[in-house]
Amino acid sequence: MFGLGQLAVLRKSDGRLIGRCGLSDLIVEIRPAGARSVEPGTPGAWFQRAQAPAGIEVQFERELGYTFERAVWGHGYATEAAGRVFDYACNVLRLPRVVSLIHADNTRSLRVAQRFGAQREDTVDVLGRSFDRYVWPSARLP
Repeated sequence: MFGLGQLAVLRKSDGRLIGRCGLSDLIVEIRPAGARSVEPGTPGAWFQRAQAPAGIEVQFERELGYTFERAVWGHGYATEAAGRVFDYACNVLRLPRVVSLIHADNTRSLRVAQRFGAQREDTVDVLGRSFDRYVWPSARLP
């Protein structure tokens, strides 16, 4: 219905499954200044609404995520797949905002997002792990 989900990425040369890439629902806590959170100063985020605590204000986002086998890193597969999904999000779904959650240590994923102009917005806590939230440039288009 919403054109969301992770897609299998198959290598063209041999049809081998090498990763996944797609759009997922992301629920992010909205907190007034000074309010308590899962981690002080960091809003909580969840990939399923049922995981979010009851009684908190949330916003719904679309998260562009990608995961690939280590053996294929550095060959451009993540860049190509993320670019196609991003084009779909912008041109077909016409999403006003697309984000990616990237762990601070994951420099390769960060480089993929930055190739498309994604900018760091803040940090969110997903089940006890901190991730930087990057906003893809479609959110900044008029």
